[in-house]
Amino acid sequence: MRRKRYKYDFAARKESGDAKASVVYASLSAVLMLLSFCSVYFGISEKTSGIVGLSATLLSLAGFLIGLNSLRDRDTSHGFGIFGTVTNGLLAVLWIGLYLAGIN
Repeated sequence: MRRKRYKYDFAARKESGDAKASVVYASLSAVLMLLSFCSVYFGISEKTSGIVGLSATLLSLAGFLIGLNSLRDRDTSHGFGIFGTVTNGLLAVLWIGLYLAGIN
């Protein structure tokens, strides 16, 4: 009986550009969240804080969709894609929860 041979591929896989973009969107959304929270303490208008919050929400939603799209790529590493997708998903849920609660 012939043994089944396994083929392993240990070649280094590159990260896709969409995965990197997803991580960048997540970091921008997190920075804008901090700016929005700090703007309340520094007396910046609520309208400006709302605009910053809305743009951060849109960034996190776009980053989530881009991250999901990057996970479909074959022959690429999915580390950044998974991190960006999960982070953007959590940020989007947090932002939407803040809007529904009326805090921001």
